[in-house]
Amino acid sequence: TSYMRKAVMPNWGVSANFSTGRSRGLKSFVVAVTSNYTNQYLNYFNIYGTNSQTSKMAEFAAAAEGRNESVLDNYNSFESSNIPWDILTAYQGGMFGSYGQDGKYVAISEALRGDGVHFVPGRLAQNSAVQKNGSKKDFVINFGANFSDTWYFGFNLGMPNARYDCTESFYESAVDPDQFLLTFTKPDGYDYDTYFTSSNFTYKYVSDVEGVYGKFGVIARPFDFLRFGLTFQTPTLYTVTESWQYAASTSFTDSYFNLSATSPTGKYSYSLVSPYSLGMGMALTVGDLGFVSVD
Repeated sequence: TSYMRKAVMPNWGVSANFSTGRSRGLKSFVVAVTSNYTNQYLNYFNIYGTNSQTSKMAEFAAAAEGRNESVLDNYNSFESSNIPWDILTAYQGGMFGSYGQDGKYVAISEALRGDGVHFVPGRLAQNSAVQKNGSKKDFVINFGANFSDTWYFGFNLGMPNARYDCTESFYESAVDPDQFLLTFTKPDGYDYDTYFTSSNFTYKYVSDVEGVYGKFGVIARPFDFLRFGLTFQTPTLYTVTESWQYAASTSFTDSYFNLSATSPTGKYSYSLVSPYSLGMGMALTVGDLGFVSVD
């Protein structure tokens, strides 16, 4: 299923024209402020079904093979190791554990055969949901001036900004928990049986963009039938800040064994400079027949 609805006011502006009362020289000028939405990032979908062949948690267990368990279990490893954050979060959220020699892992949604082969012992109800939100818009301050109806000058100060966030969640639950038997050892040293019921893994990403640019333009009209135009837009200076975070949780029939974990919030900032642009044009009016324009 897929849907997303949102009501916005895409454009708004205020413009004021001032006349100097002169017949020559500076005859009038305009000051304006506008805000324009130039893009929308809106999307939501989820996919669901049952599966007895593969598990998201088994994917994490396989990716962790060969890693030292004490490193996986250490929260400081998010900053002090090269292990991907999704694997660390999944382990600390209880989605997989070790067996046999160090570096071998099995998901809590899997069982082990005597020959070491992993398999999913029953049906899993799985649901993948992705939600995207955000927008891009430009805030512009404009100034324009008219000199003798012959020269027209304009200046724009533009401040584009954008925000984009994406949340991806993957849910798994046992259709029949009795098929997902697990044995854990409590601090008292005794083994206890419980059954896997559900899990959730979420990834959230957010990007914020701020920018600024200037745009200059001039139109010359030496004759009523002829005009020339020239525009120059400076490079846009952008500052981009990205952040991301993972979360994992697992649930069992015995809530004592429930686990959840959240990674630190990762953040990265950088600058981006877009190219400048230059535009030129000419327009010629041919009596009452029409006109020719070249840009």
